[in-house]
Amino acid sequence: MRQFLVCVCVVFAAAQSFGDTVDLTGVGSNDPVVLIDAEINGVCENDMWFRGPSPIDVGNVTISATCSPELIAFSKSNAVAVQLAPAFTATVDNLTVNMSSRVSVPVQFWIITSPQLAGTEAAAEAARDHMRDLVDGYLEDADRAYDESRAGITFENLGHIFIDDDAAWSQDMGARADGVFQGTTPVEEYVKALKAKINAPTSLSTLGTNSIDPDVLNVFVLEAASPQTRGFHISRSDGSPTGYISLRLRTDVATLAHEIGHALSLAHINFIGADAITRVAGEYCVAYGEYSYLDGVCDYLEKNLMWAGQDIARETLTEGQGMRASLNSQSFVSRPSIPSGPPRDCPDRNFHRTCPYVAIDED
Repeated sequence: MRQFLVCVCVVFAAAQSFGDTVDLTGVGSNDPVVLIDAEINGVCENDMWFRGPSPIDVGNVTISATCSPELIAFSKSNAVAVQLAPAFTATVDNLTVNMSSRVSVPVQFWIITSPQLAGTEAAAEAARDHMRDLVDGYLEDADRAYDESRAGITFENLGHIFIDDDAAWSQDMGARADGVFQGTTPVEEYVKALKAKINAPTSLSTLGTNSIDPDVLNVFVLEAASPQTRGFHISRSDGSPTGYISLRLRTDVATLAHEIGHALSLAHINFIGADAITRVAGEYCVAYGEYSYLDGVCDYLEKNLMWAGQDIARETLTEGQGMRASLNSQSFVSRPSIPSGPPRDCPDRNFHRTCPYVAIDED
């Protein structure tokens, strides 16, 4: 009987040791996920995902040039890690991936107030404190969403600058922001009006070279904007992202996180229009490399941060989105002052083997 038990134990241990593993350093219990492009168990796989805890069993991985080898690791509270040529061999491997802390993005709030601050200095300071608490809460929610989604990004609150000495100008800025949001006011006019008080250049390509730091994510918060103007990202004329966001005070908590997503190169995951292939009009969501008709079920669910509907609770990102936010060359994270992984240009709607699908999410 003892010999039988010993024999079973030996067989069990041998079975446990078969196959390759990926050891992610410093992730602890942070729910890690690994995506691998390689030959796995004899099949050329693209973005095959494996979930922790570390070390993660990934089967029998063999590097093959025809499979465009790559490994991408995600973990809560860690930056996205990429190995362009993971060192798997034909034998059993334990591959180590050194995970770093989340990439930190500095955020500066510019709070443009309306006549609510008129009156005593004590009342004005109380109003300022309330506004600080509101915008701090928006950023905390954004930080939580990007961490819980394993996007590898955190936000550093640099504080608040109040511009409240000109009520008429504040109200005018609110009206201009509403016009930009509704598509009736050119973004250039809005930026020119900002220059009047913040002393910034009018060109979006150079906005920030004077008083506004171009290596900081600048959020302009307007007390006087209409209720319809939740917020918008100030993109350039060619649609490329900048580090500038306009936000209405007392908006829903997800709006700042959503607009930050645009600054990090993320597009809406749904749109209303005609399908690119069938030309049938309707509401669509961007799925696995193509447009797919939205019939009430979408790969992202309706809680994705980049859903365009303002009335939907938005709180998550996919691994595909987190990878783009961290590594796309147009993302604000890819500025020279903010170190991240090897830059990419991953499209949202076209298949590319070196870029995970936008909708890829292990949940």
